[in-house]
Amino acid sequence: MLLDAKEAARRLGITERTLNNWVRGGRLEKVTDERGNPRYRAEEVARLLGQDSSQSSQPLERDEWDPGRDPSGAAALAAAPSTQPDEMREAAGISEIAAELVSANQELAVLRSVLEEVRSDRDFLREELRRRHDEQLHSTRELLAAKLEVTELKGGLKAQEERAALPWWRRLFPPKP
Repeated sequence: MLLDAKEAARRLGITERTLNNWVRGGRLEKVTDERGNPRYRAEEVARLLGQDSSQSSQPLERDEWDPGRDPSGAAALAAAPSTQPDEMREAAGISEIAAELVSANQELAVLRSVLEEVRSDRDFLREELRRRHDEQLHSTRELLAAKLEVTELKGGLKAQEERAALPWWRRLFPPKP
């Protein structure tokens, strides 16, 4: 009977990521079905769950695991054959935690760089907004000054036109207010 990755991982009490690590380490064999999907033999999963003491329980050598991926060495411990399923699950749990920690640190570094870019963009946009606001304020002041000047000129012309429309004696003797 063939199991999919999710079911095999569930039966072993590990994550699918750890299952893939076991496949890469040669601890578990992966087969493909007619559609090319990865499958695992139920007998092999059962063998891993009930390993007998004839299996070697020596840890992996340093060059058998990638120290850059797992600085704590938990992957080496998890990949080492064990006589006890509980010990195997505990080692796999440590490996998963270490892998999640590395992944979280990488994600944190990416998020920090994104945050720095956002802050830089924010500062640039603030400065651009201030500059545009100052330009608009300057233009508005110039327009208001020009409008006031035009209004004063119009007022002066209107007064001259009104005086010109008066009869000559009113121009010479304006009415007293």
